[in-house]
Amino acid sequence: NETSRQAKRRLYCGGRQRTEVIEVEVSAEVAKNVRVADSRLGAVLRRLNSAEAQQLTWRIGDEITHVDGAPLDGSDGWEELIDAAMVAVPQPQLQVRLERPLDEPLPEPPPLLLVGAPLVPGDAVVYDSRTFHWGMEHHGAAAETRYVLYANFKSSAGHLGVHPDTGATPETVRAARAAFQRRLLEIRDGALARLAGASCDAEGG
Repeated sequence: NETSRQAKRRLYCGGRQRTEVIEVEVSAEVAKNVRVADSRLGAVLRRLNSAEAQQLTWRIGDEITHVDGAPLDGSDGWEELIDAAMVAVPQPQLQVRLERPLDEPLPEPPPLLLVGAPLVPGDAVVYDSRTFHWGMEHHGAAAETRYVLYANFKSSAGHLGVHPDTGATPETVRAARAAFQRRLLEIRDGALARLAGASCDAEGG
């Protein structure tokens, strides 16, 4: 459950808000008292249920993207990592990478942007289903059938999904979500790297 400000940031910024990276080393004993939820980049911190967890530099709302250098597969992945660490001898220290949105002002007024996506056979469009969206009238030949393939990524294994009759299993959904998160990080990090390079070129020029 996101706050009003988080919802506005997501809708206004399209999920592209700038973030700072935070590295935290945490024991399994402390990490087990941390509650997370699935998020855009991995898992978002929801509750820190011990004094030890609260003393670290992370805070509610930070998104965990990697643990021990590997991308985090949502809240289920976090729970599995904690369970494995708790039975390990000796218990390992977890290296946790987080991203925290910079506390920057939101656009004022909000950008009332309408985006059209005309598609031809072979095209694909990716969108957050929580945003307002709709399809337009079919303008093809009257006898021509229009086929569309939808791939829906669920936020948790307990979610029935948009089309629960498709027979997807929790395992296939988790694998698809993890692949989506990895690709999103690749695209985002690549874009940030290009922006940083362009900024350096402009300063050098």
